[in-house]
Amino acid sequence: MGLSAVADGRETETAPQAVALVVYQVGVNFREQDKSRSRLISMFARDVLGPLPPESLLLVSGEENLYPLVYMQSCERVRRDVRLVSKELLTIDW
Repeated sequence: MGLSAVADGRETETAPQAVALVVYQVGVNFREQDKSRSRLISMFARDVLGPLPPESLLLVSGEENLYPLVYMQSCERVRRDVRLVSKELLTIDW
């Protein structure tokens, strides 16, 4: 929509339709997209951290690998003895 639509007041005609479309899409797709019961991330983190020796140092590459491990250590208190180091931070000239 351009500025002419806003000036003419036509923008308000499509707002309810846009909201209805969003509500419909959420209603139709919510069950399929709901990952609240998925245990994939916790299983990944436990599988990575579990076999490490005590007081290990783990070099991790990529946020998608680091954040589940940080979450499990911080919130679920899994293997807090293991130190995580992001490999990307090692490349920065501190």
